[in-house]
Amino acid sequence: MSWSMPLYMQGPARSYVDCLDLSAGNSLLTSCNEVCSWYNEVILDRKYFMRCLVEKVLWSSDQEPWQIVIPAAGVSPLSLELLAANASRIAHIFEIDISEMEEKNTLYRSIVPTLYSKVRHITGDITAPDFVQALKSAGHRSELPTIVLIEGISYYISREDLSRLIRAFLSEQQKNKIIIEYLFPCSSISEERRTIPQGVFGTIKDHAGLQHIRCYTEDEIGALLQGVGGTNFVHHSQGDMERARTGTQIRFQRTQDGWIGCSLASL
Repeated sequence: MSWSMPLYMQGPARSYVDCLDLSAGNSLLTSCNEVCSWYNEVILDRKYFMRCLVEKVLWSSDQEPWQIVIPAAGVSPLSLELLAANASRIAHIFEIDISEMEEKNTLYRSIVPTLYSKVRHITGDITAPDFVQALKSAGHRSELPTIVLIEGISYYISREDLSRLIRAFLSEQQKNKIIIEYLFPCSSISEERRTIPQGVFGTIKDHAGLQHIRCYTEDEIGALLQGVGGTNFVHHSQGDMERARTGTQIRFQRTQDGWIGCSLASL
């Protein structure tokens, strides 16, 4: 969130982030910046691109308004950004995480009372067996098209949990969409760039006491999505993300210059 602050300069998203106390992450932020002084650009590109992909899907057809599900939503103001610009295309947004949801719900209600009713905050574990039931209890309707945004989480959960999460949104009519962001293994990254994701994610791993950081090649993500019934795959590189936000492609001229991928598929 500290890295991405320049994205939130106005509107309800700005009002919301001004209420956040991010000081608990300062030491981790400093350690990651020591690995790569421009890592904030990576996060800015990623978050901007994810929002653009969601908006592209929202306006891709004249079908009924979409539901949006954001697992491991954290304190990100993405829902506010999407509703501020696309409220007519959104039925509901469901944010799920194991903490911060009650506090976030209170802030949303005070900042955007006119749009607040379209957001559902769910305290829960996205890898738990009762995840889908919690979503239904919050008002998710299986007959409406759904966009599932998996951003910033695939590296921290097992392949089995990731597959189970995606499979929960498979529909007979392939009306749902999945957007998934993921980390490449070192074998897919140029030697001169490998030290950046190794250093940043190694720092996060140690800080959080994690056992593993999960990585996927583009082919592995494609196989995972196909294995749960996904179709119509579209893959994007970090160069695509950089170009979408800045209009240039300087840091990520080659696919192997980047360490993050993003894929879109129908479910």
